[in-house]
Amino acid sequence: MDEPLGALDKKLRSNVQTQFKHIHESIGVTVVYVTHDQEEALSMSDRVVIMNHGRVVQVGSPQELYERPSTVFASKFIGKSNILRGVVNQVDGNKILYSIADKYFQQLVSNENFSKNDEIILALRPEKITIAKVESNEVNILVGRIIDITYFGSTISVNVETDSVGEFIVEVQAWKNQETFEEGQKISLTWSLDAAFTVKDIES
Repeated sequence: MDEPLGALDKKLRSNVQTQFKHIHESIGVTVVYVTHDQEEALSMSDRVVIMNHGRVVQVGSPQELYERPSTVFASKFIGKSNILRGVVNQVDGNKILYSIADKYFQQLVSNENFSKNDEIILALRPEKITIAKVESNEVNILVGRIIDITYFGSTISVNVETDSVGEFIVEVQAWKNQETFEEGQKISLTWSLDAAFTVKDIES
């Protein structure tokens, strides 16, 4: 199937996706489904193949590809990611201290060997970032100003220009949010030591 639902509106498309899944289960054959819609790929597939310029970048379950993409390209193709490029300053077991410009951050890693002065590239999903008070004492923290706010109903997307790492995208659950965001507002961003994941800067 090559983009069979491309001409349908969002609600009808969702209904037909469900029907396709039921038909697939009932006939019990493999279906190759081509789509550029990320949500469609994740919701309809048992196994996803990410391709770029005719080459396979990564293969895995929808959860594997979203939670553990292997490359910068894959992390941005499936969902959104903030990319952190730093230098390792200290390794303490599975905990790494790394720096970007004059800022220091910590990260938990597994099954990877890092040494001091190694380059480290991390992808951080927007929904895994918390908007905190400026005086927060969290380990991973960035200060910035809001440059754009987009309301999607269930979520609010906030673009933040940080003080040293560039632009960040943050997504918060609208119904949980108690803050009133404004463009130009100064805020802090924080995330846990296991929120980000290491990626490679290659396509395949």
